[in-house]
Amino acid sequence: MPESHREQTGHRPPGPPVITTANPMRRLLHALFALAGWMGFGFYLGTVFLKPLDATALPTFFLLLAFGVTIVAVNRSWVAFNMHQSRRLPKRRQARVLEFTADHDQLGRRLVGHDWKALREAVCIEIDLDVASGEKRYRVGEQRTGVDPAMKARPSLSTESWSG
Repeated sequence: MPESHREQTGHRPPGPPVITTANPMRRLLHALFALAGWMGFGFYLGTVFLKPLDATALPTFFLLLAFGVTIVAVNRSWVAFNMHQSRRLPKRRQARVLEFTADHDQLGRRLVGHDWKALREAVCIEIDLDVASGEKRYRVGEQRTGVDPAMKARPSLSTESWSG
């Protein structure tokens, strides 16, 4: 059985941190926001129902009711389907180990890289696309020092705007 990412490397895989519980202030703000939303909904619903109903508004109310029932039914069906799928499949105990095949990309172009291990560990990778042969060539690039002059011309991408 393959080892998990944590067992292989000693740390958790890259990605956003796993949040298990919200802090109390965030929960309070969420509850207040939800309460304000429901109060606004109740206010507008009250203004609609307090007006006298005429015959032209009745089909609209039935249509809204039908849409509401349909949305709830589709949502419950989707949740039931997902629950059925999750019960049917085996439980995941670790991250999946993906096998990397470097033959073609998703557009069908042939991938050419002489040393995939060096490319995986490289700081800078250069990618060239040969239009004539349809090959995508990967090679370890030179690690640059300083700021590229082309990048200085674009203030939104310059290093000065990143210092915070």
